[in-house]
Amino acid sequence: IYSQKEKWIKIIFIKEESFGLIKVIDSGKGILKSNLDYIFDMNFTTKDESGGKGLGLSISRKLLRNIGGDLFYSEYNGHTCFTIKVKL
Repeated sequence: IYSQKEKWIKIIFIKEESFGLIKVIDSGKGILKSNLDYIFDMNFTTKDESGGKGLGLSISRKLLRNIGGDLFYSEYNGHTCFTIKVKL
């Protein structure tokens, strides 16, 4: 069990028949349900005070979709998880 103050990142690679998944999980508690519909929108941020511009997830998803992949959010054992899907 991790303490609330301990920060960590876990990366999981999964190879499927025609694609690969890269799951990036961190110690965060997940994303608020009220924000889930907006996290991939250009300029959406919850980090205004720290200089966030709301571009990273939007641009990353667009680039991945342009090459036949995708980027999506889920929770993994109650933690924040983003999954990158790419063709092999």
